[in-house]
Amino acid sequence: MKKSKIIVALLLAVVMVFSIVALAACNSGDRIELLLWAPAQAQTFYKEWADKWAENYKDSQGRQFKIKVGIMSEADAGTQVVQAPQDAADVFLFADDQLDKMITAGGIASVGATTSQAAQAIISRNSDGTVTAATRNGQLYAYPAQADNGYYLYYNDTLVTAEQAQSWEAIAAAQGGTTRVHFDFSNGWYNATWFFMYGGTFTTTETNVNGDIGMNAMKAAITFRNLFPGDRLNVGDPVQANGADGLNKGTIAAVVAGGWIYDGELKTNTHIKMTKLPTLGGKQMYTFLGSKLMGVAAYGQYLEASHALADYLTSEEVQVDKALELSAGPSNKAAAANDQVKALPTLVALAQQAEWSVPQINLPDGFWDAASAAFDKLNYTNEAWVGTPGTQEITDAQIQAVLATYIADLKLAQPAA
Repeated sequence: MKKSKIIVALLLAVVMVFSIVALAACNSGDRIELLLWAPAQAQTFYKEWADKWAENYKDSQGRQFKIKVGIMSEADAGTQVVQAPQDAADVFLFADDQLDKMITAGGIASVGATTSQAAQAIISRNSDGTVTAATRNGQLYAYPAQADNGYYLYYNDTLVTAEQAQSWEAIAAAQGGTTRVHFDFSNGWYNATWFFMYGGTFTTTETNVNGDIGMNAMKAAITFRNLFPGDRLNVGDPVQANGADGLNKGTIAAVVAGGWIYDGELKTNTHIKMTKLPTLGGKQMYTFLGSKLMGVAAYGQYLEASHALADYLTSEEVQVDKALELSAGPSNKAAAANDQVKALPTLVALAQQAEWSVPQINLPDGFWDAASAAFDKLNYTNEAWVGTPGTQEITDAQIQAVLATYIADLKLAQPAA
């Protein structure tokens, strides 16, 4: 009997030892994993800053966290959240035109009412435009992260002079009429410029591309395409990608893009210059100008920590470093006022273009697909071309038919012509 009591006592002691060891492991080394989505070119940047946050952060329950960074572009994040909100990353970057869809899908967590202390702290430190982009119906839904989602002209000054860079006609005539350029002709974000030049609008509440606005816009696009016949207009080339490689090597004279291509050798190539978009037929080209926002998934298990991470990753310190490392224009007002940031050539060019920019907010549901389908039909090097086969000729009636389909594909009742 005594022997059995001893054995029981020993077993209890062993159990207690294992319990103590288990508790020590839980309290000393275990961290909860949060998933952060960021674009490919910013993976290292966000991993370093997220790890720095995790070193010092504990939530109100004393829990610690580690961050896994997954690749997801700002352009695609909203679609992923809408399609599968329960599978979204805890924190994610996205382009501001995707916010409404995420709210409707219930996929994004509100920061709070715009009058709340939490929201006011975010609102006070960011530019008005980015705050507006992140706000709906009295609620702040996201953390402004960038205020530079626009485009302008890059050019190689060995092929195009500063004076020539002011108009597409002069660029086309440079180098004896052999210059190549990169412009994403069928992408709605870029080809919206033709409509803006003639007073067009694109929002869910006010879209007008009818009548003379639409016809003039499409004729401007055709004029531009004819300036750069054949392969002189570089689009869809997987080797050239966004045109940056050709620009750097001098095989492409000019590229329409934003700060995201300004990396690697372009930064050190003294022949790469930036300026506002050129004119076409004497009319100034416009740009969309949007924001990049950081959201918190509504279905996330650790909302307190996720909001804290998003708040930190959009702070002044992080935005200054992101501007200097990745040429990203800050939404944070103090970061934007930093002398080093203000001197960045990408932000100088963006400021030059600002007068001819249109906010990118609440785009129509059919916007992207409609633009791609319509402008494929206006590009005579594509199979979808609706003009005379083998030529650049297209009639007004053919343009009008493309415009009518484009308007229908926008999925909105249009104002009267």
